[in-house]
Amino acid sequence: MPNVYTASSAAKKRRWYIPVLISAVVLAGGSGCALARPAAGEPTPVSVNSPLKSSSKPPKPAKKAKPAGAADSTPAKITENSHAVRPVAKKRAGVSIVYFRVKQKPTCESGTDAVRFPGRPVVLEWKVKGAAKATLAVDGPGLYGEYGAKDSATLDFPCAGPANTYVSHRYTLTVKHGHVTKKCTIHVKARVNELATL
Repeated sequence: MPNVYTASSAAKKRRWYIPVLISAVVLAGGSGCALARPAAGEPTPVSVNSPLKSSSKPPKPAKKAKPAGAADSTPAKITENSHAVRPVAKKRAGVSIVYFRVKQKPTCESGTDAVRFPGRPVVLEWKVKGAAKATLAVDGPGLYGEYGAKDSATLDFPCAGPANTYVSHRYTLTVKHGHVTKKCTIHVKARVNELATL
């Protein structure tokens, strides 16, 4: 005899199927397993409530390079010096001795007791500034002569002394301008020659 399905038997089957389906869903949720898994190669679904995370930060905008020859728009700092510059007063040119030297070295007489050759005199020269004249002293403070600011003097050189020794004389040049006085002294020496006896 064929099976006859009635409305009451279909309702009974539905009542039995619904609790089984609900229990399967509850078990799947409690165990943390998903009912459906994505196929290989498909992206994993993301919940709407979970924020998106990215491992890389967005790149910073690059600074614009200045064109060649462009002037810098940064204003320059200006510093003010509170100390005023005072004009430097020029020093008055005073009296000075530019040089005082021996132009010609002296010699003592030479020869024999029969024939003698006279010695050579000493020649001095000098130049001074800030004065119109200069004075010369020999072997001491006394005045020997008065000369010009740029001048020379030819002086005898005495050679009194033993033979084969040296004799020395001291010459002092003096210039004055107002209350200012400048002096320069040099020492000149020469060898006393021995006169041969015939």
